[in-house]
Amino acid sequence: MLRNGGATIRTTVPVSAGLLSDTDAYYDALTAYRDGDANPIIEEFSRAAFAAVRNGQ
Repeated sequence: MLRNGGATIRTTVPVSAGLLSDTDAYYDALTAYRDGDANPIIEEFSRAAFAAVRNGQ
């Protein structure tokens, strides 16, 4: 909406959109975090953040 209205020239995709692109992996990462392993959720957030950056370019 901001881009179409001329308020910005770039589009920013939220990180949450990247997390929702593979909900199974996200839920598995949350389960691993609850079990004491933080690595999978960190990897999922990293993947989603880089996807948001690529989409924003």
